[in-house]
Amino acid sequence: MNKGRRYPNETLATVAILKGGAGRGLSALEVIDADGCPARHFIPYQIGEVPASLGQDYLYAGLSAALDRLHELNVSAVTVQIAEPSLVDEIERRTEPRPELILPYITLGCKLNRFMRAKVLAVPGERVAALRARAAAHAPAAWGRSRAAGKRAPAMSLAGVA
Repeated sequence: MNKGRRYPNETLATVAILKGGAGRGLSALEVIDADGCPARHFIPYQIGEVPASLGQDYLYAGLSAALDRLHELNVSAVTVQIAEPSLVDEIERRTEPRPELILPYITLGCKLNRFMRAKVLAVPGERVAALRARAAAHAPAAWGRSRAAGKRAPAMSLAGVA
């Protein structure tokens, strides 16, 4: 999965999450390697929708998928930028997650704890707009692969693709 790329001690990653409906989502991850080259990963996922969660279930699942990918890439310390302030507020314990999201909240915390240091920051939507647009363009192919492969499809990686 690493494909020979090296990542700096403090890695900056950007995540955009798309909801595809019917329990489908796509997590777009952009991470800069030690040479300053971006790698983009488009990770399809499926969840059992929880209507009472008001879409937060997709955010938890999407960020979890991105953190799994960062862990697979042997990233040890990361700052994740995401344009989802409500999710960041829950992670930082400024607000409580909805009761139906307690298990995804705990799972996400465990995934963050696998890193030597991990921080999730809320950024303006404009900062992730280009990544979100790329993800939208790749979504049909990613979701097609997801259906063919079952519940968790192998993720698309477009390292260095503009």
